Amino acid sequence: MTAYSQRPLLGATLLLAAYYVLLALNGQRLGFHTPEALFLSEKSLIIWQGVGDKVAVLGLTFPVVPFFVSLPFCALFPLAGPVIASSLGMALLFFLILDDQRRLTMPLLVQVGTALSFVAHPGLLFSATSGQGTYTVLLFGYLFFRSLLTYYQSNTTYHVSMASLFLLGLVFSEVDFSWLCLFLLPLVLFISLQSLSLRGEDTLSRLGLAFNNVSLRRKLINKSLALVILLFMLPLASLFIFSLLNSVYAGDPQYFLDNPYANASVVTSQLFRQQFANYTADLVQTDTSVLISIRRLLYAPLILLSLLSVRGRSYQLLTLLSPLLLVEFLHVKDPSVPTQIEFYQIFLVLGWAGLTVIPVPRLRAVNGLAFTLLLVQIGVSGFRLLNSSYPIERSFLRDVLVLNPSRQPEAPDDDKLVQFVRQLPETTRILTDDATAYSFIARTERVRPFLLAYQQSYLSAYDNPAPFVQYILAHNTANDPQAQFSMTNTRYVDAIQRRTGRRLSLVMKSTDWSIYALTPNRTAAASLAAK
Repeated sequence: MTAYSQRPLLGATLLLAAYYVLLALNGQRLGFHTPEALFLSEKSLIIWQGVGDKVAVLGLTFPVVPFFVSLPFCALFPLAGPVIASSLGMALLFFLILDDQRRLTMPLLVQVGTALSFVAHPGLLFSATSGQGTYTVLLFGYLFFRSLLTYYQSNTTYHVSMASLFLLGLVFSEVDFSWLCLFLLPLVLFISLQSLSLRGEDTLSRLGLAFNNVSLRRKLINKSLALVILLFMLPLASLFIFSLLNSVYAGDPQYFLDNPYANASVVTSQLFRQQFANYTADLVQTDTSVLISIRRLLYAPLILLSLLSVRGRSYQLLTLLSPLLLVEFLHVKDPSVPTQIEFYQIFLVLGWAGLTVIPVPRLRAVNGLAFTLLLVQIGVSGFRLLNSSYPIERSFLRDVLVLNPSRQPEAPDDDKLVQFVRQLPETTRILTDDATAYSFIARTERVRPFLLAYQQSYLSAYDNPAPFVQYILAHNTANDPQAQFSMTNTRYVDAIQRRTGRRLSLVMKSTDWSIYALTPNRTAAASLAAK
């Protein structure tokens, strides 16, 4: 495709990026913030504004790829940085998919259905406007499977090397995709066997011929080892080195997975595990069915066309089925945590990648069916979000996709506390625990007043706050279950008052947060609160 022929697609990509950004900013105006986006904003604020040793924050925050992509945008727009990054990332994915479809001269109806999906698909809109790392999963997921499928057609190791790089990005966007290597291992054997060009009616007979001949067996083993090294060595070795980095700086190789200071999903996962253990009725488990893979196929039925097209080609079929095996494995591994949205949407990009293996004449014969399946995906996605186990996904349709410019935002009751912190002098210090307070800190768009866990004086201030801080931001234990994971909750305030024999003055309070003053001059604290 020439540069001139790409201009309309580039224009459409820029318009789509602007559409995503406006939709995301409107959602923030209405008070829609995802926990991961606020987490990335708070960590970026620490990097750009914080005082102290920030090496651990920069090197251990996970997921790595969304964090580093959001970091430069947060330098200019602290709160909107992650959603701008996700909007541009999804626009880039749109360009790559449509560029592949135009280069392969796919039917116009398929291209229109794909473009319509990026404009109206609720799940894709959530990925583009939420600021979560789902967009990097979709981007690297598409590039990874596209490279593998291209390798089967060209048989050049360049595409395997590129697939390894994309798998690296996929793993550092969502670490559970590292288990994908386990289900792709048989694929290496099938690919190596195919490259030997043996005669045989089926795979098992060709495998028997290869193992019964010393020369062929040696070639098969050498090719398999080479493919394993090319495809899996880079992502797995990088993950191992990253674990060593966590062990050196944090004393725990799984720090980036288990610690709420490094990973925003830790607290949410722990709450789900508690609810699952207690069998509370509030837990909406939509993934308890045995037929989990059927749910994914209903969510992304476009992949069925690819599966039907590659029947009889075991290595391509195994490539397309490997994510289904992955989600089944993850559900068995930890049934208490509901499936995250990226493990649904990966099948959308897998369907688009699978279209590239269907011969164009055959695809033209079923382009009407492909367009219909693309429309079905849009409707099924809306139903899935309405029945999600995650409240933030259920509220997305109500708070963001209801396009009403005249609608006034519903101000949370802690907005007054946020404004109070914004008006404090630069020299003021507030003790809090950003394991849960990252959402509050990100909304203030300033991290300098806060004394946080990454700073050396934090533990000293935690034991005796008076010499170090003037205020304590406490998480209200009675109202928010996340407060149990905070070191500075209301129980901590009560313990400080009992230990020191000094009563802290309550300056302001909301449903989830309370600000206490340590200054003996309560009149000064009250005047600041009045302002």
